[in-house]
Amino acid sequence: LRKDGVAIMFVTHRLEEASAICDRMTVLRDGRLAGHLDRDGGPIKLPKIIEKMVGRAASELYARPTLRDVAGDVRLSVRGLRTVRDPQAPHAIVLEGIDLDLKAGEILGVAGLVGSGRT
Repeated sequence: LRKDGVAIMFVTHRLEEASAICDRMTVLRDGRLAGHLDRDGGPIKLPKIIEKMVGRAASELYARPTLRDVAGDVRLSVRGLRTVRDPQAPHAIVLEGIDLDLKAGEILGVAGLVGSGRT
C-alpha cells in the first residue's frame, strides 16, 4: 500500500504493533498532544513512546529499591517449604525447598513459564 501512495491512520494501544508498522506516530497524554515520533530508519523505540505517554523516561517509572530501602519488619518467614505434586500432572513439581523472608511493604511475585505448574 505504501508503494501505491495509500495513507493509513492506525489507532491502537498496542505499542509493539504501532512501533513496527508506523512511519510517524502522534502520541496523546490525558487527551492532549504529547508529541510526534518518526521512524528514522528503524522502528520507533518503545521507551520513546512511553516517555511521550507518561511525561518522563521509562527508566524513571519504577525505581528499584535496594534491600536496605525496604525497612519494614519481617512479616512472613518461610523455611524449607517442600514440594507438592499436582494430581493432574504427576510429573510436575509445584514447590521445592523454598526459604524466604517477606518484609512489611514488600511485594512478592512468583512467576513461571506457561505449563510450569503455576496454577
